[in-house]
Amino acid sequence: MFALAPEVLVPACRGFVATTDAAWLDVALRPDGGALQLTARGAAVPNGRHRARVELRDLDAAALLAVVELELSALSTPAGTPAKRALIIGIDGMDGEEMAGATLPHIERLARGGTATRAAGIQATGSSYSGPGWTSVLTGVEVSRHGVTENGGYADRDPAYPTFVGALHADPGLRTFAALQWSPIFDILTGPGPSDGLDDRADGDRAAVMTELQGALRASLHDLYLLHLDDVDHAGHAHGFVASAPDYRAAMEQADADVGALLDAILDRPEVANEDWLIVLTADHGGDAAGVHGPRGPDYEQVPLIVVGGGAPIATLPAGVGNHLDVAPTVLEFFGRSLSGWVLDGHSRLHRRELDCADALDDDEDGLVDCEDSDCAEAEACWECRVDHDLGDAIGVGLLVGLSPVEDHLSSTCGGAGGAELLVQWRAPADGRYGFDTTRSYRDTVLSLRDGDCTGAELACNDDLDGVVRSAVAAELVAGQAVTVVLDSAPGAAGSTELSIYPHSASCPDLDLGTATGASTTSFSHRDTVHVGSCPPAVGDRWWSWRAPAAGTYVVDTIDSTYDTVLYALDACGGLELACNDDHSGAASQITLRLAAGEAVVLGVGSFGGRSSGGSTTLRITGP
Repeated sequence: MFALAPEVLVPACRGFVATTDAAWLDVALRPDGGALQLTARGAAVPNGRHRARVELRDLDAAALLAVVELELSALSTPAGTPAKRALIIGIDGMDGEEMAGATLPHIERLARGGTATRAAGIQATGSSYSGPGWTSVLTGVEVSRHGVTENGGYADRDPAYPTFVGALHADPGLRTFAALQWSPIFDILTGPGPSDGLDDRADGDRAAVMTELQGALRASLHDLYLLHLDDVDHAGHAHGFVASAPDYRAAMEQADADVGALLDAILDRPEVANEDWLIVLTADHGGDAAGVHGPRGPDYEQVPLIVVGGGAPIATLPAGVGNHLDVAPTVLEFFGRSLSGWVLDGHSRLHRRELDCADALDDDEDGLVDCEDSDCAEAEACWECRVDHDLGDAIGVGLLVGLSPVEDHLSSTCGGAGGAELLVQWRAPADGRYGFDTTRSYRDTVLSLRDGDCTGAELACNDDLDGVVRSAVAAELVAGQAVTVVLDSAPGAAGSTELSIYPHSASCPDLDLGTATGASTTSFSHRDTVHVGSCPPAVGDRWWSWRAPAAGTYVVDTIDSTYDTVLYALDACGGLELACNDDHSGAASQITLRLAAGEAVVLGVGSFGGRSSGGSTTLRITGP
């Protein structure tokens, strides 16, 4: 798993012989006499520390001319059925992008022995705080599943998703040990759920947890060891999560030295020659130059992931491949836990995978190339239009509620680039005009409508209907016409999305008031926006026709309505705007019209951005 380079070349001359006292080392003089070649035979090197002496002698006089002494450390999978051991290292706040600016020889040495990347992702839902991050690492599922959304509330974690530590602790004969600088992780590990728990634990500052863990490793009393180091995160908050900050760089380099000390402790174990070790290193989040993490975005979501041993191939993962959610399934598979029946968002890294899904090469030599391989199911290069939800021809408010898209593949003419989306298929039940909105959502949405599947022509697109987050679109459709509703997001948007679909009234007006004055009340119903005038856009317009009973000035208002209204007056359906008002008094609207006797107008009332899109609409007309 990690060792000295397999060849050491030392200048030599003709007429000499080289010998060694190590059975695992081959020595030879190059035929041209120009170099001494030393080759370590990996399969013959048992786990542990080894020394070798190489002597160079005169071929004729047998006189000792030179000595080369070697030290080699080896950790690999022994033959037979070795005992399985695992060390999981979590370095809080280790920004993968910034690691290149620090000197990290032990971590780099570890990475060369397995599957590694400095550009692994973190959970795609929830914030980049440590609570959600470490819960996602330990459970292997998204925040939307485990339910820990901040630093705290660990008792609310869904027990359907146990930590890998708790799941393994429940196995008879398998002992667990955790040494943690950030003690809230104990709350994640010890509840809820009867299967969670630890055999032994240690906490304190860096020196304390390192001392306890090194002692536990050398004592050989446990099978799974978990370490959390917090000083890198502290330095990031104080000085910025950037290697150009000396204190942050020094904290990363101290963590690297700690990794080296742990590898030494493993090599000191009396039973190490007969042990199969899995070593995993990752982080919960990165950070920005201002010392901040918590939001979503590139500055916070790039972390290291190193998986060594247990059958993990020696490979460098491309950027965007690998996630700290991969830790849990990797550890569970290593210890022989079947992953069937587990609902995990991460992927085990113990077996070879199709690493590049667009290079026309069979990277894992399983006979399946690129997108043919199930390893590429989520790769951008292999993505095809897929339906997340099929609503048939359903009509109604809140047809889909609480959606949290996590993947970004599409954008539309009005936005959505860099934001996650969901694709919803829908078919028009009859000829007519239909509206689609996210006005009851808490996510910053971008909404578009495609003809057929997601590759079809864009029929409509809207972003920020109300100037903030909500969206609405409409289109004329024929009976049976299939469309794809693209529920897209602004980059980094969080929160739930709700989709409503409703028909526009088949005729305008909806109601005829004749020449009546006074109040007319009706229930609010979602309908398409057919007039966008000088006021803010409205959703759910209802239209009344009315004729002035006499010449004079008339005041029309929505004061007694139970939602935030927008009020229009047109000279005819789809005609010229005569007046428009939003928020004349609080959320109510009011317009003034000077009309001749018998003059007809169309009065429209809608909900501002769909807000409070329920209750009743009261239209009141007063005049001379």
